Amino acid sequence: MLNPNNNFEHGDLSYLPSELHLLLPFARKRRIPKGSCLIEEGIVSPYFFLVVEGIFRTFRTIDSEEYITGFTFPGDIDGSAYSFFTTAPSNETIQAITEAKILIFYKADVTDRKRKDPALEDFFLKLLSNYINILQNRLLEHQSITAEERYLLLLKQQPVESARIPLTYIASFLGISRERLSRIRKLIQV
Repeated sequence: MLNPNNNFEHGDLSYLPSELHLLLPFARKRRIPKGSCLIEEGIVSPYFFLVVEGIFRTFRTIDSEEYITGFTFPGDIDGSAYSFFTTAPSNETIQAITEAKILIFYKADVTDRKRKDPALEDFFLKLLSNYINILQNRLLEHQSITAEERYLLLLKQQPVESARIPLTYIASFLGISRERLSRIRKLIQV
């Protein structure tokens, strides 16, 4: 995910960074059915998207096992950063957990607009810097706090939306079994 927690409520686009407003005329609205993959591992993804409604999961498949690396919530910007910036195939899959509404921004449109407005270059550098920071924080969390603490952090950051995520997905994100997550939930009485 490129920019988690870029919060705005119920599709109110006034909360978006001013640079993203420059791209709104190029945005394409889409409804994504629950279970649909918006980005697929092994396929080039020349776009990023803004979640207006719904929840997505990002995962990689290794030896036929899915490893969830993150969730995307309303107000977040997501996409395969690697694929978007390099035009190489994506190394991850992004799938809708719920019905969703998104705005898609294609690289060709963004590149054309960046030529006309250098502020967009700074915007993308900020997005990438934020993305790197999120990944570093997530790595540190996995090394320094327990699965229970990471679960409580998810509940604190996304109290409403996290209830809509299947427990199997949350367990995968936390790197624990579904049974262990159930024990954690009993301990904290969720």
